[in-house]
Amino acid sequence: MYKGVFFDRKVRETGTEVSSGGAGCTLIRKEALLKTGYTFDAKFGKTGGEDSDLFYRLHKKGFKLVYCKEAFVSEEVEPERLNCKYLFKRAIRIGQTFSRYRFTLIGFTVSKCLYISKAILKMFLYAFLSVCALPFGKATYITYVLKMLDNFGKCYFFATNDDLVELYK
Repeated sequence: MYKGVFFDRKVRETGTEVSSGGAGCTLIRKEALLKTGYTFDAKFGKTGGEDSDLFYRLHKKGFKLVYCKEAFVSEEVEPERLNCKYLFKRAIRIGQTFSRYRFTLIGFTVSKCLYISKAILKMFLYAFLSVCALPFGKATYITYVLKMLDNFGKCYFFATNDDLVELYK
């Protein structure tokens, strides 16, 4: 688990604009919430992703979300999460959540079709790469399996958007 750094977040340069993100270490201007009336969506309760959803909606309204590398937050991972079963469920849930907050309010569009097509292609690519990675160790293999499952989750959401992976009970 440690070799794969599966629980690390992507680090960006300070000042990088992002379209969404986690709420682990976030400052929000009160005016942004008052002006939009936005709050965390309770429908994300057991699946997580309410922070990404809120920040993406604010981004779509023109508010800036800026990454700060120096605002470092760490979190101890619970022992029951240090296994492949949890990582696999989380990867699917991350894919579902991304599709959910990016595309729920959008009807049938060309961009949605392209998004699904790309996710399907990536799913097969990462499945192939995961098999090729077997000789290089479990951490490398699992990295590609997680990318495959993330893309599976993106597609699976559109097929069954009421059957979401719940990580928090």
